[in-house]
Amino acid sequence: MYKLRPYIVLPLLLICWISGMSQEKGMYLYGRTLELNLLDSSESKVGQIPLSVFIGDSIFLVTESSTSGKYSCFLPFGEVYIVQYGEAPFVPKRIEFDLTNVGGKTVRKGFSLDLDMSVFRSEDPLLVLLHTEPVARAAYSKKPDLIVFDPTYSNQHSEGVRKAILVVRQNSR
Repeated sequence: MYKLRPYIVLPLLLICWISGMSQEKGMYLYGRTLELNLLDSSESKVGQIPLSVFIGDSIFLVTESSTSGKYSCFLPFGEVYIVQYGEAPFVPKRIEFDLTNVGGKTVRKGFSLDLDMSVFRSEDPLLVLLHTEPVARAAYSKKPDLIVFDPTYSNQHSEGVRKAILVVRQNSR
């Protein structure tokens, strides 16, 4: 009986060691998709929104939010990703994640980001054009050893979008 234990324990340890080595470090991105009403700025749950992840011009991953709007995906460190939320009839929104120079505890432990994203319906060519560029950019920062968003870029982009939405509201009255 005691001689069988090493034969059972050693394969289990080997399996655990192999599975531990194959775990890739990266960023776990999850959240909910919401629909934004441009007329009154209200939000409501919306599900089955396509989520596409690009590396350069190549598709890395395609998925969609659940019927309740929840989504999740894993982005391994070492690449620059464009995550696109939605497609027609929604205006696609993009976020850039630069995960190339991740260090510190973040590279050892990985990173999780809970990010809710609002999408909206519009055929207005100006709004579609404004969303061809990422609405936000994030990258690793040594201090505070996290993946953080660039507030200057986000503010500049949102100001342009805000002005365009005001024009759309005025034209729809």
